[in-house]
Amino acid sequence: GARATNITIDVVCKTMLDANEPDILRRMTNVNNMLLDAYSQKCLDAGYMSMINQLRQTSWNASASEGGRQWTYQTCVEFGFFQSSNDPQQPFGSNFPAS
Repeated sequence: GARATNITIDVVCKTMLDANEPDILRRMTNVNNMLLDAYSQKCLDAGYMSMINQLRQTSWNASASEGGRQWTYQTCVEFGFFQSSNDPQQPFGSNFPAS
């Protein structure tokens, strides 16, 4: 069945706005830990190539078939959600330019 269905937008917002936790990084860590726990993971592999390799998996049994491939395609092609690092106001350097 679907995992992490109890982690709603309200739950994430409540966690991110928790005045009892003054450190914003700790709040983000708390959200990350909720997701890791829900998916029985010990750590988050946020490496670019790890993501690409996962999305290249086309088997119905692959974790990307749970919606990752479809969501990535839709957000890029239909919604245009992906940004580049051409904007000088973003914090990630120029590692992923649009051109």
